[in-house]
This record gives sequence, C-alpha cells and structure tokens, in this order.
Amino acid sequence: MENDDSSSYLRDIADCLWSGHASLMVGAGFSKNASDEFLSWNCLANTIYENLYQEKPTEPNIPILFQEIEDDPDKGQNILYKELNKVLPNTTPPSELHKKLLNLPWKDVFTTNYDTLLERTNSTRDYYTILREQDLYLSSSPRIIKLHGSLPNGPFIITEDDYDNYPQKYKLFFHTVQQAFIEGPIILVGFSGNDSNFLKWTHWINDNIYKIKPKIYLINASKIKSLEKNRFENKNILPIDYFCKETNNPQKAITHFIEYLESLRPVQTT
Repeated sequence: MENDDSSSYLRDIADCLWSGHASLMVGAGFSKNASDEFLSWNCLANTIYENLYQEKPTEPNIPILFQEIEDDPDKGQNILYKELNKVLPNTTPPSELHKKLLNLPWKDVFTTNYDTLLERTNSTRDYYTILREQDLYLSSSPRIIKLHGSLPNGPFIITEDDYDNYPQKYKLFFHTVQQAFIEGPIILVGFSGNDSNFLKWTHWINDNIYKIKPKIYLINASKIKSLEKNRFENKNILPIDYFCKETNNPQKAITHFIEYLESLRPVQTT
C-alpha cells in the first residue's frame, strides 16, 4: 500500500476487530476465491438474461433487468429462481481464504451473496447462520446473516421491487445492520464501487443514521483514482487501496489484509 490514510484505516479496523466491535459484509467478488464459476453481479445478470432470451441485455440497471424477467408473463419469479440455481454453483468447497477470513473475531458477518460458501466454511469460530428474520430471535454473535436470501429456495432480493421494498419488508434485517453500524465499523470485502448491493446498502445506512456518521471501510484491490476516492468519502465510505506492485489482484489483497489483522492480534498474558 502507498496510502497513509489506508494505513491509518487498517489500524483502526484492527483495534475494533480485536476489541470485539468490527463486523464484516461480504459481496459476490469474494466468492471467486473459491472458483471462477462464481460470477460478479454484472456477469450473473448478463448470463441469466442471455440464457433466457438468447441475446445480450440492453438495460444497464441490474435490479431493473431482473425485474423485467420477473414481470415477463412467459418467465416470472419461478423461472428466475431456477436460473439462479443453475448459474450459481452450490457444491464447490469454500476457499482457504474463506477459512482465514472467518477465523478472525468478527462480531457478525453479513452477506448479500446467495451462495452458501460462508456457512459451509469450517472455521475456528462457531457462527450461527441466519436465513430468515425469525432466526434472529434469541440469536447471539457471531452470526452469518444472509441479507438477500440463500440458495436454493430464497426468497431472493434481486429485482427493483425487492430493493425498493426491502427497508419496510425486512425491517428486522435492516435494523440489525443499522445496529451493527452504530456499534462499530463495517468492513466491506468482495464489493466493487458500482455494485448495486454496495450502493443500495451504503445509501440506506447513510440516509438512516447520518447523525452518527458510521465508518464504512471498503477493501479495494485496484488503484483508486482521486475523483473516485472523493466520491466514496462523500458517502462516508473509506476506501483502503491495496494496489501496489506486489499486490495487484483481489486474492493477494485479501491475503495481505488478513495477515495484517492477524499480526496485530493481542498477546495473551498468563
């Protein structure tokens, strides 16, 4: 890393992590550590659309694209869900990076991913998986909370209507994430700056707890331009730039990130 701000941000994350106050939010990009079969949000949408219509989509807004499929009288939600299960693998084993990441003492782990890699990871910590809002009752941290549904059955948060109605329809999930932001920083891994899930959640959080100015850290493996950095910071997102000669891909970036946090593990005293 060549950015002094990033070094300061990492120290803050480490302090919060080892004191039990940091939570994690995992996006689709992190699943690619297990296999290239796992697609980015954009590729997932394009693949499903092309499978169903034998042509490339012209709609750039992905939730709207999925809304068109769900509203199509010849397709609908059942076909959309079936196609999602066809395109996303659900038997691929988690990667070693999944294990290393979940071995860290996150207060909770939130994910917008539909796949089951996180909950199938054999880590040293006993995470309780939350698939439905009612599973939150009497649950305790650490938890893996599936915010947008889970293979194979969903229901999935995938269409424009799903996103528009989410804060009202899934109030318990929404408030649980809000509470996590209030209690400590959220670290985002596996998200890109134009990811619909990333944009929706950061928008919702900033709109609802703007007085607190929660810390949202984005682990990024590509060079962040000044204008993009300013755009992030205006939304209260603090990007951590892991781009350098030695670290030029997402796997190396997250490996360096995990190793740095591990290096600051408090020394046990007897």
